[in-house]
Amino acid sequence: MPSWAKLLVIFCIYMDKDKMLQIYSISVFIDILCILKLNKQDPEQLLSYSSDLLPILHFVESNPKVFQDLTSILWNYLGDSDLDSLKIVSLLYQIHNFLNDSLVEEV
Repeated sequence: MPSWAKLLVIFCIYMDKDKMLQIYSISVFIDILCILKLNKQDPEQLLSYSSDLLPILHFVESNPKVFQDLTSILWNYLGDSDLDSLKIVSLLYQIHNFLNDSLVEEV
């Protein structure tokens, strides 16, 4: 995994001293996962950098704990008046839609 991707994951999970940075890190991380998932579904469109990042997607897809942690972080931030609640809700929605149907409730 590229070092910048490792750093992004660290920011997503452990950067709670700077909540905005953590939220934007989670947002970028989810965007990358969505792009990788789309590329995985259509190999003809596979981007050149995707092969370096596919291990991240495989790890996340096989370890729902990653999304549990991200969801917990975002959920705890929902009541914070200093943060953008709409952005947080949007990220929670993206996580919900990213996951396998067997892992989430239908809403």
